[in-house]
Amino acid sequence: MNDVGKWLRDADPLAPGNVDVGFAPADAQTVRRAMLAALVERRTETVFWPQPLAIAATIALALASGVVLGRHLPSLRDAARDAPARDGGTQIAELRQLQFATPGGTRVIWVFNPDFQP
Repeated sequence: MNDVGKWLRDADPLAPGNVDVGFAPADAQTVRRAMLAALVERRTETVFWPQPLAIAATIALALASGVVLGRHLPSLRDAARDAPARDGGTQIAELRQLQFATPGGTRVIWVFNPDFQP
């Protein structure tokens, strides 16, 4: 059975005494010249990133939509106050709440729906 460690040591280009692996000096110079030429030709203009711009535009649109809708939609208290009563009255009484806090600091708030029919 072959030893994997021996294979890795034999193929290691940085191992001491391993001169068979790697480029020939002429090939290494050719690759080096090509890399230096590509470095000189590299463009220096700024790179435009569309992804962060799209994310920022989406967040701005969501915030603007929330503000516009929040100003145009009636609140729940206004809707409950303006809705006609079932018994023919003109308005429903204010929403009632029951609030209390536990010794651990938890606050519990119940809002009673006057239109609730079990």
